[in-house]
Amino acid sequence: MALTDKQRAALLAYCRLDDPEPEQLALLENLCQAAQAYLDQAGIRQPPEDSPRRAQYELCLWALTLDAYDQRGSQQDQPLKPNPALRYNINQLKLTEGEPIL
Repeated sequence: MALTDKQRAALLAYCRLDDPEPEQLALLENLCQAAQAYLDQAGIRQPPEDSPRRAQYELCLWALTLDAYDQRGSQQDQPLKPNPALRYNINQLKLTEGEPIL
């Protein structure tokens, strides 16, 4: 998934990165692709732009991306605890997906 300018700006705002270096931006986009693959493999497709589920999907996408960015390289003494709100959103998206992906 190539991020649109609007999506990139939203992701950077979510991650609180005002002026990322090109390497940071490339890493974020790579992590975002991995997060989208995770959601796809969980049976959650990207909703259409005008869908009410789109904001919820993007919130999950940004949260997964930021989590992967923050925890890269095991740089922390103790890993961050899972975000229950993120898990609730992912579960809801899975349960409301509609036609299963085969």
